[in-house]
Amino acid sequence: MKVIDTVWFTSEYGNAGIALVEDKFTKKRKLLAGAISGLNQEMDEKILVDWGTEVPIPALQALIDKVEKKPSTRKKVKAR
Repeated sequence: MKVIDTVWFTSEYGNAGIALVEDKFTKKRKLLAGAISGLNQEMDEKILVDWGTEVPIPALQALIDKVEKKPSTRKKVKAR
């Protein structure tokens, strides 16, 4: 598995990460999540690849869709 990107989370109870990985042969991508040490990025990525739990994208998207969307506070600027 090749790590494409990662997101890290830290709380008073520990550290966690989500890695976007790609299979070297099939080129299929998936998300893997898990608890990590937070001490070394390379080691933490290896932990996610070796021991991470696959994140079901539809379940994650369903949660994202439930987040309240706020209207943009940016002012629209017209081109001159």
